[in-house]
Amino acid sequence: MGKARSLKVRYTLPALADLDEILDFVGPRSKRGAARVQARIKTFVDLLPLHPFIGGRTDDPTIRRLVVTPYSYWVFYEIGDDVIVIHKRDLQNVLERRVVYG
Repeated sequence: MGKARSLKVRYTLPALADLDEILDFVGPRSKRGAARVQARIKTFVDLLPLHPFIGGRTDDPTIRRLVVTPYSYWVFYEIGDDVIVIHKRDLQNVLERRVVYG
């Protein structure tokens, strides 16, 4: 039996800025809502080290996407040898037409 990889999650600075932007948008309308959105995104991202292939493939073989329900936020990430890198969500605009469902 092979040894399981120990993957860490790393956010790029633009990805962290995106998260702040989401929370800054939701926060003034509902502090509780912003906390729920943040917790839900974290819950989904926390699944990635154990299940790195849970996200759907895109046309770019290095990038996967995970839909954070029920909010429809997309988390774009790539799997490295020992790290999962979370990317800026603006990739949605670039990849939106190229998503491969599978």
